[in-house]
Formats: sequence, C-alpha cells, structure tokens
Amino acid sequence: MTATRPALGAVRAGLCAAMALVAACGSTTVPHVSLAALASSQSNYAGEMLTTDGTVQKFSDSSSTYYVISDAADDRVELQPSSKAASYNGRDVQVTGTLTVDPSTGRVITVTEIGSVTSPSG
Repeated sequence: MTATRPALGAVRAGLCAAMALVAACGSTTVPHVSLAALASSQSNYAGEMLTTDGTVQKFSDSSSTYYVISDAADDRVELQPSSKAASYNGRDVQVTGTLTVDPSTGRVITVTEIGSVTSPSG
C-alpha cells in the first residue's frame, strides 16, 4: 500500500499539470478580424497576432514587388515576407500573423501561416 500512494500522487500531479497546460492553451486563441475592422480600427490591433481572410493581390512599383490581402471593399494589408504570399496571388486565403502599422508604409501582417480557402458560393 505504501508503494501505491506515491504512484497515485504522481498520477494526480501529472493530471493537474496536463489540465493546466490545456487551460493555458485555450486562453491563447488568435482572434479573427475582418479587413474592414483592421482598416477602421488599426490601432486596436497593432502588435497583435490575428487571423483574417481575403484575396492575395500582387503590386509592383519602381523599386519592389509586394503582395497584399484585400476584400471586396478594397481594404488592404500588405503581407510580409512576400515569399510566403507569392504562390497565392489571385487566390482567396486565410492569413495568421502579427499586424504592424507604420505611418510611411501602412498596415503590414508578418505572416506565420497562410492557406487557401474556398470562396462561399452565393
């Protein structure tokens, strides 16, 4: 009986640790934010990890090529690095990353995840 109690205590401690880990993971949900909300309230999301969706578009100017995610109202956020967005040009995607806002360059999402989504049929 003495050998059983330490084992039971270890099981309880392990169970408590696992429950704490699950609880901690559940509290870090990344919010889904529309591009319209980012455009109208960008300061509320600056520096935050978020998920949004839209269509990837390629733009070029005299010095660079860059990619943005945009919606039907033409709300846009640049996607960086460009290498993560390039293969999705013209496609509907969901993007997760950190939003930064710079007065000279505008809104930028540093992409951690990007993937194609199916457009809803209407």
